[in-house]
Amino acid sequence: MLELRALRGPTGRLLREMLNEKGLLRGRVRGVVNYGYGGGGDGLPVLNVKAGCCNKYEELVALDEAGVQTVPFMAQAKAHPQFPVLGRKFHHTRGRDIVVYSKGVLPRLGDYYTLLIPKQKEFRVWVFRDKHLATYEKKLEYPERYGRRGRSKEIWNWGNGFAYEFVRNASQALKTLAINAVDALDLDFGGVDIILGVDRRYYVLEVNTAPGTQGEPRQGLTSLVEKIQWWAENGFPER
Repeated sequence: MLELRALRGPTGRLLREMLNEKGLLRGRVRGVVNYGYGGGGDGLPVLNVKAGCCNKYEELVALDEAGVQTVPFMAQAKAHPQFPVLGRKFHHTRGRDIVVYSKGVLPRLGDYYTLLIPKQKEFRVWVFRDKHLATYEKKLEYPERYGRRGRSKEIWNWGNGFAYEFVRNASQALKTLAINAVDALDLDFGGVDIILGVDRRYYVLEVNTAPGTQGEPRQGLTSLVEKIQWWAENGFPER
């Protein structure tokens, strides 16, 4: 019934297994699901047809133009009045591209830059259309890796010892911001990375069209599979 176009990796494989268990990948293909990939379906209905249509900087521009609160960002610049800033690449995963600049003139190493907002929490919020599916919070699970080998403590990723923990009672403001971010990029689903600053304001970092599944329970992916099944069994309704 469905064709799954998924990026290689553990999440893509797991998604394929879960859809196959429900019998959604058998028979004549009538719809397409993009998980990380973008593009049309040669006349077939497609979930996340706009996935990958813009890079991470263009994504921030689109979110900002739609009125979604993002981290302050800028294109290539020789200097910036506020520091520290993060140098980023147009295409990145798991925060491996981040370079922290604390002062001086910005080199032309990053494709673009974001202001480093002092944060107290960081989340990934799973969304399907106008529905919240699950929220996870980054927690320091492996403190022995934190700041090791010169890693900046400002970067909360797996390499620095952070992992996702399921949040059972996420705030409505957090959910609404994530839903608005997915809608602003004309996506059907995504995992929205959001920080809570020390100023108690939420800021969108980016929207992932193939979010990973760290954190138990795997409520995000399980709920997404259920939404994909609903979409297929109800005639592939548009957004």
